[in-house]
Amino acid sequence: MSPQVRALRSRFLTAQDKLDLFFSDYSLVPLMVEENYLEVTPANGVDRRSTMHAQCRLLDLLSSTADAFVDADHVDKAVRTQQAWSLLPMLGFHSCVRPSHLMHGQMGCVCVR
Repeated sequence: MSPQVRALRSRFLTAQDKLDLFFSDYSLVPLMVEENYLEVTPANGVDRRSTMHAQCRLLDLLSSTADAFVDADHVDKAVRTQQAWSLLPMLGFHSCVRPSHLMHGQMGCVCVR
Protein backbone atom coordinates (compact mmCIF):
# COMPACT_ATOMS: atom_id res chain seq x y z
CA MET A 1 0.00 0.00 0.00
CA SER A 2 1.42 3.40 -0.97
CA PRO A 3 2.07 6.07 1.67
CA GLN A 4 -0.62 8.31 0.14
CA VAL A 5 -3.26 5.58 0.39
CA ARG A 6 -2.26 4.85 3.99
CA ALA A 7 -2.51 8.55 4.83
CA LEU A 8 -5.95 8.80 3.21
CA ARG A 9 -7.15 5.79 5.16
CA SER A 10 -5.91 7.24 8.43
CA ARG A 11 -7.64 10.58 7.63
CA PHE A 12 -4.39 12.48 8.13
CA LEU A 13 -2.46 14.07 5.29
CA THR A 14 0.71 16.07 5.73
CA ALA A 15 1.31 19.16 3.64
CA GLN A 16 3.69 17.13 1.46
CA ASP A 17 1.02 14.44 0.95
CA LYS A 18 -1.45 17.11 -0.16
CA LEU A 19 1.12 18.58 -2.52
CA ASP A 20 1.78 15.13 -3.98
CA LEU A 21 -1.95 14.72 -4.64
CA PHE A 22 -1.95 18.14 -6.34
CA PHE A 23 0.71 16.93 -8.77
CA SER A 24 -1.42 13.96 -9.84
CA ASP A 25 -3.24 16.46 -12.10
CA TYR A 26 -2.26 20.06 -11.37
CA SER A 27 -4.90 21.46 -13.74
CA LEU A 28 -7.89 19.52 -12.39
CA VAL A 29 -7.26 19.04 -8.66
CA PRO A 30 -7.40 22.79 -7.77
CA LEU A 31 -10.72 23.08 -9.61
CA MET A 32 -12.13 20.19 -7.62
CA VAL A 33 -10.98 21.73 -4.34
CA GLU A 34 -12.47 25.11 -5.25
CA GLU A 35 -15.74 23.54 -6.37
CA ASN A 36 -16.25 21.61 -3.14
CA TYR A 37 -14.95 23.77 -0.30
CA LEU A 38 -18.40 25.24 0.37
CA GLU A 39 -19.76 21.74 0.95
CA VAL A 40 -17.53 21.13 3.99
CA THR A 41 -18.47 21.37 7.65
CA PRO A 42 -15.14 22.60 9.04
CA ALA A 43 -13.62 20.94 12.08
CA ASN A 44 -11.62 24.08 12.95
CA GLY A 45 -13.63 25.01 16.01
CA VAL A 46 -16.83 25.77 14.10
CA ASP A 47 -19.80 23.94 15.54
CA ARG A 48 -23.11 23.50 13.78
CA ARG A 49 -25.02 25.67 16.24
CA SER A 50 -26.17 28.96 14.86
CA THR A 51 -24.45 31.14 17.43
CA MET A 52 -23.08 34.43 16.25
CA HIS A 53 -19.54 33.39 17.18
CA ALA A 54 -19.78 30.16 15.14
CA GLN A 55 -21.18 32.02 12.13
CA CYS A 56 -18.40 34.61 12.31
CA ARG A 57 -15.75 31.89 12.60
CA LEU A 58 -17.24 30.09 9.58
CA LEU A 59 -17.26 33.28 7.52
CA ASP A 60 -13.65 33.93 8.54
CA LEU A 61 -12.63 30.44 7.35
CA LEU A 62 -14.53 30.87 4.09
CA SER A 63 -12.91 34.28 3.53
CA SER A 64 -9.41 32.95 4.21
CA THR A 65 -10.02 30.04 1.85
CA ALA A 66 -11.27 32.38 -0.89
CA ASP A 67 -8.13 34.49 -0.37
CA ALA A 68 -6.03 31.35 -0.91
CA PHE A 69 -7.78 30.77 -4.25
CA VAL A 70 -7.13 34.38 -5.28
CA ASP A 71 -3.44 33.94 -4.48
CA ALA A 72 -3.47 30.70 -6.47
CA ASP A 73 -4.99 32.48 -9.47
CA HIS A 74 -2.15 35.04 -9.44
CA VAL A 75 0.45 32.28 -9.33
CA ASP A 76 -1.38 30.30 -12.04
CA LYS A 77 -1.35 33.33 -14.31
CA ALA A 78 2.43 33.62 -13.90
CA VAL A 79 2.87 29.90 -14.55
CA ARG A 80 0.78 29.94 -17.72
CA THR A 81 1.74 33.31 -19.24
CA GLN A 82 5.44 33.39 -18.34
CA GLN A 83 6.01 29.63 -18.52
CA ALA A 84 7.27 29.78 -14.93
CA TRP A 85 6.82 26.07 -14.23
CA SER A 86 9.08 26.28 -11.19
CA LEU A 87 6.16 28.01 -9.44
CA LEU A 88 4.00 24.87 -9.55
CA PRO A 89 4.76 23.93 -5.90
CA MET A 90 3.63 27.41 -4.84
CA LEU A 91 0.49 26.99 -6.94
CA GLY A 92 -0.15 23.66 -5.25
CA PHE A 93 0.26 25.24 -1.84
CA HIS A 94 -2.18 28.09 -2.50
CA SER A 95 -4.75 26.08 -4.46
CA CYS A 96 -4.83 22.82 -2.48
CA VAL A 97 -2.72 22.68 0.68
CA ARG A 98 -3.84 25.99 2.22
CA PRO A 99 -7.58 25.61 1.44
CA SER A 100 -7.67 22.00 2.64
CA HIS A 101 -5.90 22.96 5.85
CA LEU A 102 -8.38 25.76 6.53
CA MET A 103 -11.54 23.87 5.60
CA HIS A 104 -10.74 20.33 6.72
CA GLY A 105 -13.79 18.55 8.04
CA GLN A 106 -16.72 16.52 6.78
CA MET A 107 -18.37 16.76 3.39
CA GLY A 108 -22.10 16.95 3.05
CA CYS A 109 -23.16 20.13 4.78
CA VAL A 110 -23.93 23.08 2.59
CA CYS A 111 -22.37 26.01 4.44
CA VAL A 112 -23.36 28.77 2.05
CA ARG A 113 -25.87 28.61 -0.80
